[in-house]
Amino acid sequence: MSTLDKYIEELKNQGEGGLNKKKEALKETAESDKKTINAYADDSLQSIRDGYNADVADAHESYEDAFRKNEVQVKLNERYLERKAAEMGLTDSGLNRTQMTANQLSYANQKGELTAQKQKAIDTLAAAMRANITEVNTKRNDALAAVDSTLKKDIAQADMDFNKSIRDTAAEMVNAQYKADKEAETKQNSDWLTRYDSFLTNIIDEDISPEKKKNIIEIFADTYGFESIEQANAALKYAGLNEYYSYDKNGKLQRTNENFEYPNKAKTYTIRKTEDTVNGFLGIKGLFGGIDSNDTYEIIDDSTDEVIKTIKNIDDFTSLTSKQKKKLSNLKDEEELSTEEFEFSDDGLKRFIESIS
Repeated sequence: MSTLDKYIEELKNQGEGGLNKKKEALKETAESDKKTINAYADDSLQSIRDGYNADVADAHESYEDAFRKNEVQVKLNERYLERKAAEMGLTDSGLNRTQMTANQLSYANQKGELTAQKQKAIDTLAAAMRANITEVNTKRNDALAAVDSTLKKDIAQADMDFNKSIRDTAAEMVNAQYKADKEAETKQNSDWLTRYDSFLTNIIDEDISPEKKKNIIEIFADTYGFESIEQANAALKYAGLNEYYSYDKNGKLQRTNENFEYPNKAKTYTIRKTEDTVNGFLGIKGLFGGIDSNDTYEIIDDSTDEVIKTIKNIDDFTSLTSKQKKKLSNLKDEEELSTEEFEFSDDGLKRFIESIS
């Protein structure tokens, strides 16, 4: 898995909870909108049905008057015909029965027409109601579908925004990591070059013994490392040790001559004052030529940088002259003198070495 994919996976796991909450909020809003739409549609349908029922009741009431008028009229006609027949003495005549039949037929026809008209009016009201109900349901369904469509689009957009945000953030993290790595690499290279310059200065110092140069090279190799085997062997050559040592292909330092001896060089030491006391005349060190005898000194082998002896009384430097002791006495804490500064003769240096052995 690439670094980018790893970051994307981590960010996705971290952000999915927030994304799901956002989707749930969208769904809740959609459900609320649907409830509002359904409530409005239901109220509209109820109003339509209530209006229809009221209109049908009005139609019934309106036609009831016409029906009553028709009934009254037929009764009035019957009485008129009965009176006329009686006046003429034709009460039980065929003519009277014919007229009575015609009157009943007129009543029936009129009632039928009124009934048809009333039904037509009610049918018209019912058709209008059905049309209005259909319109309301159509608008309801369209509105509900629009809510579902919007919800689907919003969820898809939330997913797209989430994934884009993750990709953008992951890319920024990769770029930031790359930049940080490059800066660290640059700093590391810079630090390495600084140390390498100091390292080269040390291994060409003629005052450092070959053994100490070898130790310096080994420490540098273990701590900071060489860029290549060739560079490591070049360092040995630079230090003048290539006749005695070399690095093999595995980066291991090995001797090239088991019987080699380093070139002869005069042995040197450094004397460092580690404790400066005041016990001269009147308590003032060195006043009137006095020499502090209780100062403490360390003798360091320059070839190894190791302290080989500690002297707690300057008189223990039996091989030194008074002038040389005075030089030591005048040192301050942590100040040093090299044995080369004493200008020993060959015999004097030999005696000094024997005295500290």
